[in-house]
Amino acid sequence: SVRHCVLVLDVQSGNCLMTVGSQGEGQVQFQCPAGVAFNRRGELFVSDVVANRILRFDASGACMGAVHVEGGPQGLAFLATGELVVGRIRCSFLMLKEDGSLLRKIRYHHPPESVAVGEDGYVYSCGLGAGYISKSSPFGINCGVIPR
Repeated sequence: SVRHCVLVLDVQSGNCLMTVGSQGEGQVQFQCPAGVAFNRRGELFVSDVVANRILRFDASGACMGAVHVEGGPQGLAFLATGELVVGRIRCSFLMLKEDGSLLRKIRYHHPPESVAVGEDGYVYSCGLGAGYISKSSPFGINCGVIPR
């Protein structure tokens, strides 16, 4: 079963390169994987919205550890500076260092379900029931909305 795991695919062929995780509460298991992002070194970060954690895997799929993130971490994206942007169910973003330490918290009007960083360096997100895409600076300054 491919539920509760992350499939890493080759973008050219579509072939599955590896499967990370399985269902459960163990060190390399997920209750509800919700977001994925790769850092500059090719390490995979996976948020688990139910377990309130973000797991980190090396390029071979070995778990390198986990960071507890209260409030239901969902969407993940990396800034060019290496900071991890985490959208949470609790209507906020967190900016974390790769080691999981908090840099800043940014309040949001709706739970940011999906998070992306554009080529312009801005953070784009869409929230549950928001009806629009929000644009913020990497420092958390709201730069407006884009209607859906």
